[in-house]
Amino acid sequence: MNVLSVIETMRTSNDIISLSLSPRGVWHGSGFMAKVKVEKEIGWDFGPVRAEDLLFHLNAAKKFRYGLMKGFVYEIPPQNLIDYFKQRRRWVLGILDALGKMSLKDKIKYALNLVSWYSSALGFLAPFFILIKDAAAPLPIGPYLTGPIWLTLMLMLKDGFISTRRYVDLSWRSLPTFMAKGIIGLMLESIAPWYALTTGWKEKGFHVIDKD
Repeated sequence: MNVLSVIETMRTSNDIISLSLSPRGVWHGSGFMAKVKVEKEIGWDFGPVRAEDLLFHLNAAKKFRYGLMKGFVYEIPPQNLIDYFKQRRRWVLGILDALGKMSLKDKIKYALNLVSWYSSALGFLAPFFILIKDAAAPLPIGPYLTGPIWLTLMLMLKDGFISTRRYVDLSWRSLPTFMAKGIIGLMLESIAPWYALTTGWKEKGFHVIDKD
């Protein structure tokens, strides 16, 4: 598995965690199934928004029960870095589009999600500044914040490995390599929202991600 495939497994782990939370955690569109009755009542037309699946989930969850189904979903990541960053950019812009159509509670939840995503780069910058500046780091609390965050991310990577290994013939001896690739992927994830911020003004349409 390459780096982009490894980081994709975290989405499955994140979805399982989110579905176990009350109130709901953050939704992903992958692997989501709904009955025709739900689609007819909720609909998919939410105006000019790049995250219609997010708004569909939030509105459907207010009226219908949801949960996990046992099954298999074949998830394919973007096949190159450009599409990877453009996919993440679409997610960020989609959340921003959808904020105006959410309840106050959901606005706060997804705004905090974006803040967390944007601040993830501090997990790499704080130790770097401490290394080169000693105690004069501009973010002295960075290590205390990033430790628990990194522990959570490592556990999510491990869960991604466990949920994936049976389908791609990974042995437990592959775990260190899997985790190393996951750390590289997390570095990419920390850059992705900043790519969206600096290039989002160029995005006028809906970019189709290459997954061939």
